[in-house]
Amino acid sequence: MSVFKKIFKSKQQYKIYLLDDSKVFAKGMEVMLNNILTDKYQISIFFDTNFLLKEIRNNSADLLIMDYNLDEDSSIAGVDLIAKIKKEFPNIYIIVLTAMNDHEIAKQCFDLGANNYIVKNNLEIKKTANELANKISLLLN
Repeated sequence: MSVFKKIFKSKQQYKIYLLDDSKVFAKGMEVMLNNILTDKYQISIFFDTNFLLKEIRNNSADLLIMDYNLDEDSSIAGVDLIAKIKKEFPNIYIIVLTAMNDHEIAKQCFDLGANNYIVKNNLEIKKTANELANKISLLLN
């Protein structure tokens, strides 16, 4: 690949950050999304809100996919993280990917600025990955 193609390609990539406290789920979803999406999407995974926020402040992002229920090791709860991201970085799209099939929680996420809310199914991860890939394509294209 020529230097020009590499530069042009890198400028066309969308940065997607995936935050989930389950390393197994996050790594599996990263692999599946990389297999579904084209190379214009660069996916990075995070397990901790502090590292995520530091990376966003240093390198920005186009889209954040985040779990709503983060474990107690996370410094910021899911709902608070949505508000914080939207206040500091209003141009970042947010997709909440969670096992919580609760309309009130979904409404709260949308009210705080989330762009989408997907209920993940750990037993049908491929179906979840395809639904997520469709939402990513709609938001970033």
